[in-house]
Amino acid sequence: MKLKQLDLSDGRSFEYALIGDGTDPIVMLHGYGDSWYSFNGMIEAAPDGVSVVSLTQRGHGNSHRPDDDYSIGAYAQDAFDVMDALGISGVPIVGHSMGTFIAQEIAMRDPAKVSHLCLIGSATTGDNAVLRSLIPETEVLTDPVPREFVHEFQAGTCANPLGPGMTLERIVDESMLLPARVWHKALMGLIDYRAADADPDLSAITCPTLIMWGDKDEIFLEHEQTKLTAKIERSKRSDYKDVGHGLHWEKPQEAMAELLGFLGR
Repeated sequence: MKLKQLDLSDGRSFEYALIGDGTDPIVMLHGYGDSWYSFNGMIEAAPDGVSVVSLTQRGHGNSHRPDDDYSIGAYAQDAFDVMDALGISGVPIVGHSMGTFIAQEIAMRDPAKVSHLCLIGSATTGDNAVLRSLIPETEVLTDPVPREFVHEFQAGTCANPLGPGMTLERIVDESMLLPARVWHKALMGLIDYRAADADPDLSAITCPTLIMWGDKDEIFLEHEQTKLTAKIERSKRSDYKDVGHGLHWEKPQEAMAELLGFLGR
């Protein structure tokens, strides 16, 4: 696995992890507060011959940190631009949590960019009571962000010890790279996504879609999985018993095996 930096002509810079030769890779988009490392367990479980690009998105990790615009639309445009710069199109896209909304947006805006979707810990909207409860906490954050806040947030997304290739301390280390303003602005961008649309039309998502969900997920609940499955025509739902929101952290080997089976690899 190699960590690389991609500099775009307009000054945006993105960190990403690469395994394989980059030909027809699986593109992975992490959740709120995370980085490329969110998928390290799945990356380490990938067999020879599988290529993965795990992108660190704006404001996170060692990617660029603009002053504003942390909307899902802006994240999706970043992903489009990175994929174009790397010559990637018509590939599987995997998202976790916030990354699933970015993946949905990409698939809706340009279906040719996506061969398959995998949505881990997803929903039809980022607006819910759990995420809204974080607004007061992120509003008052100052730099340096307290490690205790980051640790409590990340530990709370899991129901079990983490699987091979993942450690909570490394996850927290990566999350500590976010400045206070990004914790708040990225959260608001996530909550605002489809907040005014209680019944979004997802018919533009036409590719085969795997919806993976842990039944101990306390952020996006079962009724959202039912709604997603109903709204995405070519979707398949896979529930993991006694697993939390960080499904791919707790069960990285199982998640990668299921993903590859879904892709027919």
